[in-house]
Amino acid sequence: MAPMKRRAALAATAITLLACSVASVTSAADLGDGILVGRVANVSTSVNRRLFVDVNGREWALHLAGTSRVFHNREKYSVHDLDAGTWVKAEGKRIGRLRLEVFTLYVIGSPEAYRKSGAYRQRQPAGYFVSL
Repeated sequence: MAPMKRRAALAATAITLLACSVASVTSAADLGDGILVGRVANVSTSVNRRLFVDVNGREWALHLAGTSRVFHNREKYSVHDLDAGTWVKAEGKRIGRLRLEVFTLYVIGSPEAYRKSGAYRQRQPAGYFVSL
């Protein structure tokens, strides 16, 4: 293949790959808002404020930006004070299959507190995600 034709073919391939990656990012960002209730499985130790929450046997990654609000008993709360096993309710935007960008995180507490809370669903006691 001549060098000019080869360059043109490579450029066309690069443009196609770029278009596909932009489309996948756009679709990931357009999955809509939702509410998630689950049990904290793992807390990130770094500054990136990321939680991993078990929701009915599936592990979701919760991304808390600097603008995300965290509350426990209507008081501001630090995400770094959360422990594994704590139940939480998150409101945010779904940014992937099992990823949520959190706007507001409510700390529910122990399993007993979860069962007594308004977030508890008898048909889904191990947590749930609801699209809004």
